[in-house]
Amino acid sequence: MLNRRTFLKTTAAALPMTAALGALDATVDAKPTFAAEEAAKPGRPAAKLRSLPERLKPVDESKLPWPQRVRRVGQSNMTEHDPAVMNVEEWADYWHSCGVDAVFVSVTGILAFYPSKVPFHKHGKFLKDRDFFGECAAAAKKRGMRVVARMSPDLNWEEALGTHPEWAMRSRTAQCS
Repeated sequence: MLNRRTFLKTTAAALPMTAALGALDATVDAKPTFAAEEAAKPGRPAAKLRSLPERLKPVDESKLPWPQRVRRVGQSNMTEHDPAVMNVEEWADYWHSCGVDAVFVSVTGILAFYPSKVPFHKHGKFLKDRDFFGECAAAAKKRGMRVVARMSPDLNWEEALGTHPEWAMRSRTAQCS
């Protein structure tokens, strides 16, 4: 597995080789240069060098849609107790200090992190009338980060599954237990 240390060792070893390659004539039909002749073993022909393909033209990233400009993303899985104890401004400062372009913020899972009137969307006991998701989103946006509302559809309440078993079925013949 490639880790940071192996990557740095490999690239450090490759740097002198790339500098030497710059001295080679990279045309297809050119005779080998002195460096290529030195590299050839006795009795073997010198290596034929091929030119590299043209570089791609630079892209003006400011014209790309924002999801294509994202390089680093942060994610916190909120818990029911977070609205009672989490300092939203410190949370946003942390992700901003990490240099993230976007944060995934929990909007719902088995609990809603905003005032919801959607059936079966229960609120945590610490949410009260707060829009915890909205506060996190505003704090992140204030620091120039994009916000993606993250939801977890994998858990649901028994009363929701009893009313809508199709929400959890994997096939037409599956039965809810």
